[in-house]
Amino acid sequence: MLAVILTACNTKMTIINTFDTEIQPPTTYKHSPKPYVKGIEDIEVYSLPFGIDGYDEMETFYEDTNNEVPSKIRLLTFNVFGTDVVDLNYNGEDIEIVIDNIASDIGAEGITTITCENIIKETNKTRINFFATGCPDYPNGTTDLLEINFDLKRYQFDFQLMYGEKLVNEINTWTNTITENNEIQALTLPTEVKQEVLKRLIFQNLLEAEGEFYTTCSADNINSYKFIMGEREFYWNNCDHSRAAIELTNIAEYIIQQAKQKHDNHSELIVQGYIIQVNEDSLVIGENLNILEYKQIQQGIQDGTLDAYLYDFLELQDINTKKFKAGDKIQATIGGEITEGKPSIAKVKKIELIEKPILE
Repeated sequence: MLAVILTACNTKMTIINTFDTEIQPPTTYKHSPKPYVKGIEDIEVYSLPFGIDGYDEMETFYEDTNNEVPSKIRLLTFNVFGTDVVDLNYNGEDIEIVIDNIASDIGAEGITTITCENIIKETNKTRINFFATGCPDYPNGTTDLLEINFDLKRYQFDFQLMYGEKLVNEINTWTNTITENNEIQALTLPTEVKQEVLKRLIFQNLLEAEGEFYTTCSADNINSYKFIMGEREFYWNNCDHSRAAIELTNIAEYIIQQAKQKHDNHSELIVQGYIIQVNEDSLVIGENLNILEYKQIQQGIQDGTLDAYLYDFLELQDINTKKFKAGDKIQATIGGEITEGKPSIAKVKKIELIEKPILE
């Protein structure tokens, strides 16, 4: 799968910070604007390469369809194939979906209208998907609507957080060190903590932020923050009340709290996936697949080899497999190291079925 490198993006947000008490800070605040496409208005959800704006509105529409409440919403999606405007109109019975390919890199621009029966949502450890189901002429009767991806494997994600008066303290995942009170110590930050930081940044659309944020609070006796990810640099103070500054403060304090805790280097790893093969005492799963991906590769995996697919496969060993079947979605706690390969191999301490969306 194609990895997206944060440092390769040109967008950069600067929050102008004045912790030098001899400089008076500006009193204006300029919010980073939403994406704009000429001629397109009333967008409620923006699906961006590194973020999501309007997720709550999408959740509301999803809940309305499940409660048979008429509702409508407009999405603007930026993806590797181009830019689409997607209008979803639910009349209480079915959903009309109008897709306007306003900027397509793979074919002619145009408008497509389809009718589907329902919206389903699937939540995994590293992403959330919304699908339309009951759609004639689509494979499995299902089509993608929206994905929010916060998988660490998709990014080269490390960061440097400086904080405190005149930014004297530092947490650095590039060097795996924490500096506080002029003392440097080793940093042990579990993968799940970095995963949570990335998720929060994406859901607050901070990786897509651009423009200037001016501090509006006094420069005397304040705690300041500087957060660096590749070419992106965020500056703000703990007394700033802009939305971006408040969210960044919450993220920074979460990082500081986790960095000061003692974490076991051999903490247990939890994996999720769909079972694609049941053996006598082991299960082979496709890690972090969503239900549509599982359906799409199900037949091919049965007829061929795993090497033809770019997904991560894991063989879970030491399992009583009698209560499992292909297509089940499971969550497992791994005991010990994972042996690399295709599939990779790991021993399981605990395994359980978890709820999956139903396409039928």
